[in-house]
Amino acid sequence: MVADDIMQVYNNTNKFVAIRGKALNKSKAVIKISVQSLIDYSLQSGDLGTGFLSASRAVEGTRGHQAVRKALISALPEDTVYTSEVPITFIMEGKRTILEVSGRIDGVIEAPSNTIIHEIKTTQIHPDYIEKDHNPHHWSQAKCYAYMYSFRYKLNRIGIKLTYYCLENRIEKSFMEEYEHIHLEEFFLPLTESFLDWQDILYEWQDSRNTSIHSLSFPYPFYRKEQSKFMDGVSNCVNTGSMLLAQAPTGTGKTMAALFPAVKALGNKAISRIFYLTAKTTTRAIAQKALDDMRQKGLQLKSVTITAKEKTCLNSSFSCDPATCKFAVNYYGKVKNAVRDAFRYDSLERSIIEGVATIHEVCPFELSLDLSLWCDVIICDYNYLFDPQVYLKRFFMNQKGAYCFLIDEAHNLVDRARDMYSAEIGKRSVMELKRAAKAEVPELYIYIDELYKHILHISKELDNGNVESGSSQIQVRKEPPAELGRLASRLAEFAELLLSKGLSVSFQEALLDIYFNLVSFTKILELYDDHYITYYEKTPKDMKIKLFCIDPSRLLKDATNKGKASILFSATLSPVEYFTRMLGGDEYSGTMVLPSPFLKDNLCVFIDDTVTTKYKTRYLSYDYIAKSILSAVSCKAGNYMVFFPSFEYLREVYFRFQGIQTGIRTLYQTPGMSEAARQEFLDKFETSGETSLVGFTVLGGVFGEGIDLAGDRLSGAVIVGVGLPLLCNERNIIRQYFDEQAYSGFEYAYLYPGMNRVLQAAGRVIRSETDRGVIVLLDERYSNHAYRELLPSEWLPVLRASDACKLEEVLRDFWEG
Repeated sequence: MVADDIMQVYNNTNKFVAIRGKALNKSKAVIKISVQSLIDYSLQSGDLGTGFLSASRAVEGTRGHQAVRKALISALPEDTVYTSEVPITFIMEGKRTILEVSGRIDGVIEAPSNTIIHEIKTTQIHPDYIEKDHNPHHWSQAKCYAYMYSFRYKLNRIGIKLTYYCLENRIEKSFMEEYEHIHLEEFFLPLTESFLDWQDILYEWQDSRNTSIHSLSFPYPFYRKEQSKFMDGVSNCVNTGSMLLAQAPTGTGKTMAALFPAVKALGNKAISRIFYLTAKTTTRAIAQKALDDMRQKGLQLKSVTITAKEKTCLNSSFSCDPATCKFAVNYYGKVKNAVRDAFRYDSLERSIIEGVATIHEVCPFELSLDLSLWCDVIICDYNYLFDPQVYLKRFFMNQKGAYCFLIDEAHNLVDRARDMYSAEIGKRSVMELKRAAKAEVPELYIYIDELYKHILHISKELDNGNVESGSSQIQVRKEPPAELGRLASRLAEFAELLLSKGLSVSFQEALLDIYFNLVSFTKILELYDDHYITYYEKTPKDMKIKLFCIDPSRLLKDATNKGKASILFSATLSPVEYFTRMLGGDEYSGTMVLPSPFLKDNLCVFIDDTVTTKYKTRYLSYDYIAKSILSAVSCKAGNYMVFFPSFEYLREVYFRFQGIQTGIRTLYQTPGMSEAARQEFLDKFETSGETSLVGFTVLGGVFGEGIDLAGDRLSGAVIVGVGLPLLCNERNIIRQYFDEQAYSGFEYAYLYPGMNRVLQAAGRVIRSETDRGVIVLLDERYSNHAYRELLPSEWLPVLRASDACKLEEVLRDFWEG
């Protein structure tokens, strides 16, 4: 832990305290850290392991501890004393800081001839499968306690008893070791000394950083319109430790408006670290550039960009197996030198991290996580804060930090959160794993078979009470599948044990997939409350059981509460009341809706509300839509994008358009385009020439937001439909839930998400003060007040076909004006 956890100058307590070194310099800052955190930080393992001990497991674990102690105490001789829950603290002084390491020992056994540290771990694995080296971190934790206790009481020798207690069958298994104090010291002191050494380096760096921040001026010659207002809102939010939701249209300069005051707050020690969270690679790059622009003005600040593991893998084929990947072999033996090497750089972007990782032969993804410990700004995807599977445990596991969360493109977070906080198990995958395991790993087969039989039982129940939906049988229940969760947890824990011992089988990939799936299911089950339903769907070939998060607002709030301040911003957070509720805001959250900074006369918006694009009659509109697109792009040669509700709709209109146009270049988006293909698509949108270019894309896709085609690179957008998600069971579940909550279920499930896609797509057109462009909306529903009131105020009044306005005349007048 770095400056996040600086406490008051050391103040003695009634805890057992071990102090090493001379009299403490009480003017130094004190860093308080737990034994477990010291191990995680010093061994660079803060995000390793599944860590899927749940809240209910924690309660069961407490009972397990009590059972172990009761049995042990009853068997002890009269001259032996057992003391449970023993607090202990060790204090050590560095050049700039004082380190206070604290923990609570499960038990201390004191006999006339020896003293034993008792560490208790609960498990769902049968003890027969647990060996002494089951988890090296358990021994590391116990050895830290043993050193601290033996130092405190001047013991030359001390024992460690590590007990595993199986919650399933109430059987325990123990391992004993005896250690000389000097050998424990050789283990413990390097951990604390290494940690203190880094803290001293950091404090020297932070002095330079803060000096540079204090003298930093705004990096651009002037503020954009409304930008200073946004910055004032961010400053107030950070200083008061609150939440701000801000709708700031394109051109406001949102990224710098969020980062600059946050950096200033960092220099004033109002916050300890900035997390810039977003869903898009492009917006991460914009954040990096904003920091670089400040560095050009003298800022000294370290930032790291975390890129997904599969994208940074240095192997020709993605594999995290230490047996085949040289970047995974002895990672913890090599990473400290890699971290120190990388610390030379201030901006730790992907290319820098991959370069350092190549030299030191370490995994670049894991290196980026370890570097985050020593950086002031962390740029990453939403899931590193919100996702219960992959969130950064080293920051968010145990306590609240003085963090500032800058959450860009926040309109994406609602649906992303539903995905992150949902999980499912499929019968087919369990059945296939069961077949594969039967011959190769019989002991694993037993656990899989138990889970599979229970899923079959659920399947039979579903036959007796199903609701027909096409070829599927659907059933929704409010209560969680507790027994399924218990069996999934047992299988996951046993699979983890086998995998940690180097199990290699022909079905390795399938085993890993289902292991992570089960871990996810177990974790999500612990979050289950009245914001969830269990969704059972049976098809002729499979059955899935899904824990579906309908309303993620509480979980998002829990996540943002791990920091001090949260600023959620986007060009489209309308209606702001909806997003405030869904993103975890409350009556104390601030809101800000900024007007567009651009001239209204530079944008022409036309609505053709005489055509329907509803799904059932969509086929009747293909020819009309093709002709409308041709009219829109023929009034002025330029580059245009057309956005469709689906790929099927896109293809049908595209082929008709090709049949009626001449001399217009076209390209179209395909499902699952690679990054290279997407970039090639965008590269075609160069400065417009004598002939028009029309790109056919889908609403809500990769070209519908997060791209910047300023100037002549984009002259207009034609948006087909109102962006509503397709009717489906899950959307209807959301609709019903919010209807029951006295909100408008249709608006929450369909209207607001759909119109947000429309507004994002429309936002591609005007990107700077000098841009001019057109937006054409094609759908009769734009005549409906519910849709029209969600359009930006700067668009109004909008010219409509139903008012006898003609598309060609309106656009021609605009371009000639």
